[in-house]
Amino acid sequence: MGRRYTKFLPLLIFLNAASWYLKNLAPTIFGGDSPELITAGYHLGVAHPTGYPLITLLFKLAQTIPLGSIAWRTNLFNSFLAALIITLLYCLIKNLTIRTLPALVAALFFAFSGTFFGEALISRVYLVNVFFTTLVIYLLTFESANYLSLAVFLSAIGLTNHYFAMLVIPVILLFFFRLQMTDIGRNLATLSFFGLGLMVYLYLPLRSVSHPFPNWATPYNLTYFLNMVTQQSYRFKMLSRELLDIREILLRLGGSFLFEFYFLGAVAALYGLITCFQKRRLNIWNVLLLIVIGNLAIVILYGSKQEFYTLYFLPTYLVGSIYLGLGLGRVYHKFNRLRPLFISTGLILFSLAGFFLGFYFADDLSQRNNFFFYDFAKNFNLSIYYPGSSTLMN
Repeated sequence: MGRRYTKFLPLLIFLNAASWYLKNLAPTIFGGDSPELITAGYHLGVAHPTGYPLITLLFKLAQTIPLGSIAWRTNLFNSFLAALIITLLYCLIKNLTIRTLPALVAALFFAFSGTFFGEALISRVYLVNVFFTTLVIYLLTFESANYLSLAVFLSAIGLTNHYFAMLVIPVILLFFFRLQMTDIGRNLATLSFFGLGLMVYLYLPLRSVSHPFPNWATPYNLTYFLNMVTQQSYRFKMLSRELLDIREILLRLGGSFLFEFYFLGAVAALYGLITCFQKRRLNIWNVLLLIVIGNLAIVILYGSKQEFYTLYFLPTYLVGSIYLGLGLGRVYHKFNRLRPLFISTGLILFSLAGFFLGFYFADDLSQRNNFFFYDFAKNFNLSIYYPGSSTLMN
């Protein structure tokens, strides 16, 4: 495919993904942290630890859109962010493999993977984390000192959204080594960008003194602020797993990867992982494995007993889709003489797969008719207004 056509592919990918997410978007609040975060955004409040200042500000910005309800506007923001992630992922893989078709297919697999698709329809913190992780990895593929400084800055901003953003920090440090950055002044300037990105956390004490709603842990002084951002109230979860529980997590992670990418996708990702170590030198491909290892370590060390949520492994699924693109790229290279046939066939399959996968997930994961949490909250609030009523909470 010529450059004349491929330059429009990112836009087409974005519109294709956004259309599916918008079609299945939740019309109102969802369970978990969604109602709290939407409320924190609306009132410019302070959410539960770590406070999530970045997502609060982003949600407030999204809620200024003069369309639909406050909750729907916030969900809309997440759906378009998800489409942007898929577009960025395509550009990332294409930048690494120099192949259009493998990048298209890998991005498609991730776009319609169950966990990512589900998160694209509601309002939570995890997609913002995936966005910053993808963007940082994309910048690192250029192997430029200037882009490295920007990656450091964005990784720090990502940390103000969710601590899972720390997973890219070892990757950035290894790129310092790879680029042989020995200029102390330049290194200090780059590190200053990290501190600059963390300035978003100042929102918490500055806003807390105004007593907004909600105002978790009232982080208006240094002690309360540090307790908030380090999640002191959740420390009981640390090291609470047993060895059998850890083995169960590893087995379930393997099973969930098969569910997310199906058998063929998982095989292609495994092939890509194996081939990336054949060159025996430090590169972006094998360094990405650090994100998977770090992701596992955080979930194992910082999770309550028997707790397993696939959304915690979104960084691992993201890296898996990149390895999937590498695996497909290597297969594509081996069939170099059949390239024209592969391109035309692949584009047709991409279009058909996008339609049928979207149609399939529309039934299983669609939230467009899900009013359960809205109705539950509404009926609960109405019930406590009746004379003599009481509320029991555990």
